[in-house]
Amino acid sequence: VSPVNNEPDGLFPGRGAEPTAETLEETTKFLNECGADLAICFDGDADRVVFCDRQGFLGYNEMIAFISRLAVKESGKTRVATTVETGRLLDTAVADLNAEVSRTKVGDVSLAYSTKESDAAIGVEPAGVYILPQVGYYPDSFLTALFLLSHISDIAEIRDFFSHLPSFFFEKSKIPCPNSLKAKVAKMCQTKASSFEGGKINTLDGIRIDFSDSWLLIRPSGTEPVIRVLTEASSESRGKQLMTQGISLVK
Repeated sequence: VSPVNNEPDGLFPGRGAEPTAETLEETTKFLNECGADLAICFDGDADRVVFCDRQGFLGYNEMIAFISRLAVKESGKTRVATTVETGRLLDTAVADLNAEVSRTKVGDVSLAYSTKESDAAIGVEPAGVYILPQVGYYPDSFLTALFLLSHISDIAEIRDFFSHLPSFFFEKSKIPCPNSLKAKVAKMCQTKASSFEGGKINTLDGIRIDFSDSWLLIRPSGTEPVIRVLTEASSESRGKQLMTQGISLVK
């Protein structure tokens, strides 16, 4: 094991605090230089974990799909818990195991309750949150990494799995909004959401509108003075169309 940025420092001098594809570019270079097969990367308080191989960052949605599939197989349970921000890649990854995906509000507290109440095999969020109920109902990045390593014999298995997944176009945007106006904006968006014909509306956490080939989510951020707009679609053109409509709805 070769550590990187292993000195505790709240100012994060080695890279940005968020473990993303951009902040982990140097980590990928180090991975190749030292001849390692996998980089296991944590955020500041280690409740989130993401992964890189020698080719680079292993995507958020792809990894929660891969690890969830392992958890379903091991446990024999037929439900995976996640949040409204999670795309359909997860549903696709566990469909042939007869597992269903249940979505709850964003945040590890809501996810923990949902994981327990639904007796799920695992609870996951795209940002790298994993709840393993056989251990406890809280995010544990170290045990998640050990769980992954104990279930694969070759790191190449991960990208091989990715290659069999369908392609989705995912995009997110942030619109500045004072905290005092978030509730009002969200309510107005809910009222206007009926203008999206053919969509199934979910107001559990913000407004998520699901279509046969795509979905749109508009929700006030819980940590920043912004409204988040997320879209996922089977084509880039449809994704961009939804993003334009979503931003217009908020403004």
